[in-house]
Formats: sequence, structure tokens, C-alpha cells
Amino acid sequence: MNFPRLILLLMIQAVSYHCEAQPDSVIGSLQKIPGKYFSKIDDKIDKYSNLITGKTLKTLTKLSRWEKKIQSLLEKASPEAANKLFGPGKTTFTVLLQKLKEGQNVADGYRAQYNEYRDKLNTSLRYLEDQKEKINSKIIQPVKATARKMNELEVDIKNTEAIEQVIKERKREIIEAAAKWLGKNKSGKI
Repeated sequence: MNFPRLILLLMIQAVSYHCEAQPDSVIGSLQKIPGKYFSKIDDKIDKYSNLITGKTLKTLTKLSRWEKKIQSLLEKASPEAANKLFGPGKTTFTVLLQKLKEGQNVADGYRAQYNEYRDKLNTSLRYLEDQKEKINSKIIQPVKATARKMNELEVDIKNTEAIEQVIKERKREIIEAAAKWLGKNKSGKI
């Protein structure tokens, strides 16, 4: 063995004698998570959820009124077109509004868009839940409550995004039918 390799081996060996096992720093930092952290996250989740559901309700209320006006005009101009557009089994803005107010899921089969912040937060909460044996039991309950609220927010976001998609399609349908049967006014709007 040559001399530089021997010196390197001796240095590594000397350093390894002085190394001690360090406690898991991640678990130590998990123990120090303040309770305010989870209450702030809960507040943000509540605020965001209320914001998106409030805007969705307001939008659907306005669109429902607009849809009813178009329906009454269309029934006078062409009852069969009105029946086709507003008949039984059609998803109208009024039906969506009712479902949303009753808390029913509107987003069956819809997948929400990716959001990095929500993804990181969900991943962090799942990690904390997985570490329940290693961390203080006082932290586990707020983690579970926050994770539950986060899941509810995901449902709200899915519903909102699905409703946005339905709104776009439904408005297009109504405008096309209204343009065909009612015509346009002087300003070019229906």
C-alpha cells in the first residue's frame, strides 16, 4: 500500500473513533412544532374555502337568474328548444346551485388542477401522521384535524373547478340557442 492511501485510511479511522451518533434532528424539530402553526394553517384553509365557495355561490345565483330570463323568453319563441335546453335531466345553473347549497358533490370524476403549495402541505401532514409513534401525542390531534380540513378543501376545490367547467359549457349552449331563436339586440349582445 502506498503512503498517501495509508495516511487517508488512518485519518478516516481516527475521525470515525470520535464520531458519535447524533439524535435524529428531524424528530427533534417535529417535537418543537408550535400549536400556533396548525391553527394558522386551519385559518388559511377556512378562509380560502369560504372565499371560493362564496364566489361560486354568488356566480351561480347570478347565472341562475340569467338562465331563468332566457328560459322564459325561449319558451315564448320556441317551446321545443326551451324543453331541449331546460328540460328534465339537464344540468342547469339552478340545479348546480341547489346541489352546492345542500353540500352535495358536484365534481364526480373531476380531477382538480395541481397546486404545488397544497401538495407540499398535504405531503407534510401525511408525513407528520406517519411519524405519530416518534412525536409528541399533543401534536397528533392538531395534525389529524388539519389533514381533515385539508381534505375538505380539496373537495371544495374540485367542486369549484368542475362548476367552472360546467358554467363555460352551459353558457355556450344557452348563448347559441338564444342567438338562434331570439336573435341579437342592437348592441350585438343577447
